[in-house]
Amino acid sequence: MKDVIGYLRCFEAASRLMNFTYAADELCVTQSAVSHQMKELSRRLGFALFNRTGNTLELTAKGQEFARLTSRLLQDLDIGLEGLRSDILKGALLIHCDPVLANKWLLPRLDRLEGRCLPLRVELRSSGEPKDADIVIGFEAVDGFEESHFDADYCTFVYSPEILTSGENKLSPAQIISETAIQLGKPNLEELYGAKWSSWGATQGKDIRSAGDIEAHGSVELALQAAVHGRGVALLRRTIADDDIRAGRLIAASHGRLPDAPPLIVSINTQTLHHDLCRDLENWLLAELTSTVAEARCE
Repeated sequence: MKDVIGYLRCFEAASRLMNFTYAADELCVTQSAVSHQMKELSRRLGFALFNRTGNTLELTAKGQEFARLTSRLLQDLDIGLEGLRSDILKGALLIHCDPVLANKWLLPRLDRLEGRCLPLRVELRSSGEPKDADIVIGFEAVDGFEESHFDADYCTFVYSPEILTSGENKLSPAQIISETAIQLGKPNLEELYGAKWSSWGATQGKDIRSAGDIEAHGSVELALQAAVHGRGVALLRRTIADDDIRAGRLIAASHGRLPDAPPLIVSINTQTLHHDLCRDLENWLLAELTSTVAEARCE
């Protein structure tokens, strides 16, 4: 079967999480891509993998059996490949990064990061066990790793230049409240990558909520794209919106900043063969994060 590994990894994530949107976030693809792959895999296998009743997704009997088989197969494959590649990986630096942070903040800086790692090859992952990596960038501590916390990031309102009227360069607080509120539809996403509109009101000593419509999205990428296309105003971490702001696709509000975003954690594996390089990269990553926030405060 063509592209069999890709289909199986997609199915493994979808069957484990029982949610195509969550699987898409983990795999750094769109929800429609996951849905398409599951339909195609089911067609090629000749039996249904999932049943959907309303918003509820469940595995069929054959889907459950295939999920167990797929999980064991992929685990055995990963273990076998790790053994075969152990010598090769001694010449590689493995970085594990939160998938949203990797896509929206780290990838635009990857060329410079790779330049600091020469002659080693950089291998960037956003899934699997972080404990196998040399360095981990995310929001959770990793047992046995040395940690540095970056807590200067904040959440801010972002919106497309398209929603500004002639002569304006920023929206006022009153205008922001009147726009459609683009929200992250899952509490876990909102906690890590955004904030509630009511939290901004609390910092002002007021009960402030959007007076416009509310548009909820199941992934950070969809919320960002909705803002880019002028569908409303989103309240997101500055680091997550940074690439779109630098490219001029989004504008960051100069007011309404919430400084209580969960800290980013850069962790170094104490067993790494490249400890000095990881320490240098840790300092570089923290400097890049500081620069992102410092430049933003000058906007």
